[in-house]
Amino acid sequence: MPKLLLSFGLLLVAIASQAQVIYVDADAGGTNDGSSWANAYTDLSVAIDSAEAGSDLWIAAGTYVTPETSPFFIDRELSLYGGFAGTETSAGEADPSTNVTVLSGDVSGNDVVGSYDSLLAVDNNRVLVIIDTNETSQFTVTIDGLTISHGVIAPNFPGSVPLFPYAGGGIYSEAKTMVSRVTFSDNRAPFGSAAAYIFTTASGSTFDDISLINNPTSVANAMYFNLADSISIRNSSFTEGTTSMETGMIFAANLTGLTIQNSIFDTISIAGSAAALETANVLDIDVRGSEFTDLSAGGFGGAMYIFNDPNFMSDREIDPTELTIDNCSFTNNSSAGRGGSLALFNLSNTVSNSSFVDGVGQLGGAIYYVTFDTLEYRQVVTNNLFNRNVGATGGAICYLTDYADLDIIGNTFTANIDDTEFGGGAIYLQATPDLDRNARLENNIFRGNQSLNGPGAALRIRRINSVLRGNSFSGNLGQDGTAEFDGAGVSTRIVSSSFIDNGNAENPFFRGAGIALFYNEVDQPTSLVVDSCTFRNNYTVNQSQRLSGGSGIYLEAVADSTFTLSVLNSRFEGNRVVGAAGGAVRVIENVDLIVDNCDFFSNFSSSGGAIDATRYLVRDTLGDVIEPRRYDSLIAPSLDLGRSIFVNNGAQPATDRDFSQGGAINLGDFSLRSTNSLFVNNRVQSGGSGGAIIINGSSARNSVLDNYLINNTFFNNSDGNRPENAADSIPGSVGNAVAIFQPGNTDPLVNAVTLTIQNNALFMEATDEESIGLERNVGYLEDPTGFGEISLISLGGNYFNSTSDVAAEFTDDEADILDVNADLESIFIDPFEADRASEFPNLGLAGDASTNPLVDAGTTGPLVPEVDLYGTERDDMPDIGALELGSIAPVGIAEPIEESGLSFEFYPNPAVDALNIINNDAGVRDFTVLLSDAQGRLISGQQYSAERNTLQVSRLPAGVYHLTLIVNDKLYSKQFLKR
Repeated sequence: MPKLLLSFGLLLVAIASQAQVIYVDADAGGTNDGSSWANAYTDLSVAIDSAEAGSDLWIAAGTYVTPETSPFFIDRELSLYGGFAGTETSAGEADPSTNVTVLSGDVSGNDVVGSYDSLLAVDNNRVLVIIDTNETSQFTVTIDGLTISHGVIAPNFPGSVPLFPYAGGGIYSEAKTMVSRVTFSDNRAPFGSAAAYIFTTASGSTFDDISLINNPTSVANAMYFNLADSISIRNSSFTEGTTSMETGMIFAANLTGLTIQNSIFDTISIAGSAAALETANVLDIDVRGSEFTDLSAGGFGGAMYIFNDPNFMSDREIDPTELTIDNCSFTNNSSAGRGGSLALFNLSNTVSNSSFVDGVGQLGGAIYYVTFDTLEYRQVVTNNLFNRNVGATGGAICYLTDYADLDIIGNTFTANIDDTEFGGGAIYLQATPDLDRNARLENNIFRGNQSLNGPGAALRIRRINSVLRGNSFSGNLGQDGTAEFDGAGVSTRIVSSSFIDNGNAENPFFRGAGIALFYNEVDQPTSLVVDSCTFRNNYTVNQSQRLSGGSGIYLEAVADSTFTLSVLNSRFEGNRVVGAAGGAVRVIENVDLIVDNCDFFSNFSSSGGAIDATRYLVRDTLGDVIEPRRYDSLIAPSLDLGRSIFVNNGAQPATDRDFSQGGAINLGDFSLRSTNSLFVNNRVQSGGSGGAIIINGSSARNSVLDNYLINNTFFNNSDGNRPENAADSIPGSVGNAVAIFQPGNTDPLVNAVTLTIQNNALFMEATDEESIGLERNVGYLEDPTGFGEISLISLGGNYFNSTSDVAAEFTDDEADILDVNADLESIFIDPFEADRASEFPNLGLAGDASTNPLVDAGTTGPLVPEVDLYGTERDDMPDIGALELGSIAPVGIAEPIEESGLSFEFYPNPAVDALNIINNDAGVRDFTVLLSDAQGRLISGQQYSAERNTLQVSRLPAGVYHLTLIVNDKLYSKQFLKR
């Protein structure tokens, strides 16, 4: 600011040296002809009327009151400078803060500062009227260093009449002006109590270092602009003061180009909309470097209400700079309507590098956006902070984007709250079905947001095609999903994102502490993909009278046809469900679930410690099946599982009276195809069956399930170890690796389960424990078979080291191997986990074909996968199990370095030319950084040993990049954005 003012002072000196100077001093003697300070005009009105076009009026400190019945009037180029003591010889010597120069409309001098009294103001005039009668602007009026006060006109606007008698209490202008270092105080008018600028001849007007205080308004704001393009306001301050305002500070209509920079709007409370800025049919709005604090509106937008009529300029192209808000702060703003800080209608916009803190709004605690027409728009929200905002539908952001696409990139959302049943603790996005809208959310942080009464603790997206990439969700609290999705005909893709520590014992989720997806017969998606994501330590509990569970992912699809959810290249660790199913993933009803190249470690629930996939039946009060919730015999939902690892997952009951099954996977009326997968140390407690997997058939009509286990390895999984007891009609637990249940009171022609196995390795430390078992029917122990229609088919190549369930007889099992004396240490590299640094036993194959019974011992056929768990090709003599001899595990999912406890800094992020990598960790001497693009392609690698290090990125295209840091022989990850 001082540099700007110094430059302006020098400019005044240069201008003054070329223009005629007319002196004005209310206390002057002499001839009063304005020729010098000694002979200065004492009457400002006379001085203005006498000045030739292009003159400079130097006005000494004092108060200059308008004529009794008219304002000061200018109709030519003039410059009015205040702030003089009356001795200066150059304009640059003026000091408005010391030598206060007031232009007043208080003819009687009876007004009270900071208080408007209509009876005392009956004699007041406007202060200044500026008119350019040309069709286009022909001159500029400069106003500097003045205080404009007590301009009052027409207290009430009757409507449907010309605005001139009701606009501009301080200044009314139809000409271009340059206004600087001016204070507007105690002015009053229905339109523009401080200033009103109307018509194109006022275009290009600028305001620099102005301040507004105590300018009460009724219809349209303290500053009013209409039809005047290219308005600029910089380095200025706006506050309500002690007078009450019905409308806000700035109103602009029907113009192009409005700039507000480095300005402050503070402590303003109004009955209408937008305490700071309201616009109507305005484009090219640029707001930068400004502060909006303690603003309150009884209508829409605590700070701003930006509105364009539907189909306004309908031929305009999509341009996200129609409104730009950059590097601004919005603090403690509220609206009784929509948008605690911003309410935006029918325009494209960019909101960037700004902070929104402690906002409150009905829809969108910080920002509300909606479209009312069919024009195409684009919204960009990037690199902002949203903290502690509260909204009724969208704690921070509510966007209803029927014809707008949306980019939300690089923002941080913390501790925002939605307090309604509509949800979206941080963000709520919605579009009308079938409009094919798109939302892209990248590299955002969602931490500690809440939606305790509705879905989407951090995020709810409805009926919008969405891509989420590189986002972090942690510590969020809600009911249904930290991120919740629903809606017809849309695709959802969630990539390279993390969901960690969402929900806890005090505030658990009911469904999907990570992701929740809901669809019905009307709302069905076109594509659902979760890829390269991490789900860790999320917490969910059962909700009475509602299906619950799936701490990582929960999908409920009551639909007329199946659709697919693909979960790829992701890790699920330490997720927990209490009293419900699916510790990591749960899908309900008609879904084809694809899980490929995923890791499931130490997830727990009542059934399906890692995965639960179930169709449910509607029962009457006696427990008899009435009909399925949504059952079609032509629909056959399935789980297609490939190249995945299940370690230490468990099915645990919530109480001693509950029942558990499926230590890793629980299936109910779903078919299974599992290839190249590893199941290690998965457990069932409380007497349930299926230490790794349980396949449950159905009594519903036409439910025939075909299941396949091809080239999997099962190691030391355990069922619930419950012996069969005829007295209580509860079956004993079976199937340490795999259990199968099919109700016996069913028609075997239409209700049946088939399991086909090939090239599976099934190992138990206790060789008297069966790997595959059939669970008897509850209440049907008198049935000699005790089972419904179950067919077991072996295509050979299966290896068992333990005795089998006598009821589980496979057809064509001559090519299978049973060896209860097998030496596990000669078969596997480290079966008993002697290497304690390993996450689980190393079940890579040891030895060779001559010493290892699994090597080259598998059978061939169309079901055998071409590669193994780690991508090693299988030849025409495949090995048994998930791994081929010599197969090496790829680099696993690296731990985010922010969660490692290491002290590293990375900035700036986003980066333009270079990314600084600061090693503040005394325990790290040197480390290696591998740089990869968003697709995982390696770009470069470099070793560092200094405290302050630089990674050059100037030549990289803009986008998301991944760093893999090798520190003390461990892997850590970091993402950054290149601009």
